[in-house]
Amino acid sequence: MDFKSEITRLKRVVHFLNRTSTTIINNLVTTLSALTDVDIYEPTTGEVLIYNEVTQKWENGPQSGGGGTPGGSTTQVQFNDGGSFGGDAGMTYNKTTDVLTIVGVTLSGKTASKIVATDSSKNLDTPYTFRDEDNMSSNDATGIPSQQSVKAFVENTSGTGNWTDYSSGSTITGWSSYTTKIIRYKQQGKLVHIHFNIAGTSNSATTDFTLPIATGTNGSSLNLCYGVNNGTANIAYPSWAASSSTVGFARYTSATAVTSSWTASGTKQVTGQFIYEID
Repeated sequence: MDFKSEITRLKRVVHFLNRTSTTIINNLVTTLSALTDVDIYEPTTGEVLIYNEVTQKWENGPQSGGGGTPGGSTTQVQFNDGGSFGGDAGMTYNKTTDVLTIVGVTLSGKTASKIVATDSSKNLDTPYTFRDEDNMSSNDATGIPSQQSVKAFVENTSGTGNWTDYSSGSTITGWSSYTTKIIRYKQQGKLVHIHFNIAGTSNSATTDFTLPIATGTNGSSLNLCYGVNNGTANIAYPSWAASSSTVGFARYTSATAVTSSWTASGTKQVTGQFIYEID
């Protein structure tokens, strides 16, 4: 073996390796920003690299989810405040009493059948059912009606000032034929107003007609009535029993003298107005 030649060859190999390794080391990337798929701009403490599918690069930004420093003070509920944790005195949670306190709540674009109210301590109370019923048929002890329902119910049950004709609906006793038959009524709250004028040929000693709404239990009334019995003017006094659907008329010949019956022949007339209370 030619040792001299072998040593010369080995020296050349070592020289090549030294020169190549220097080139490799000089070309090594020593910072992240030097990588072609990394875009770092003004990095700050705590930021991480996040891959952006649009630019197809890794970009620096704040860490999201599972970490970070809470905002605000103790008991304040956390929320996203411009990309960071935030807290405010207007929304707190007390873990000892299990009470969540929110200063203001705004509902937008919601349709609900329940209304949430607060009790005397300003705590959320049991939701109340919203009712839109003109006749209040559900009779819900805790239901809250709409303004339109209240207006419709009051007008329908209390009357609007218009009289309703009840001439054909009432059953009248005491006449065989009529020259005039008018019975009208209107209801205002628990009061029923009756206006009537019935005249014709008598065929009975009794005089009465049925009412559109039964009377109440107390039987109180206010009346102004006039009667004619076979051509003689009398006072016609209306009376009825409690919870009755019929009003009868007693014939008074004077303010104190009462005749219990009418003449069952000739002409007969009762006319006037009276008011009674219902339950």
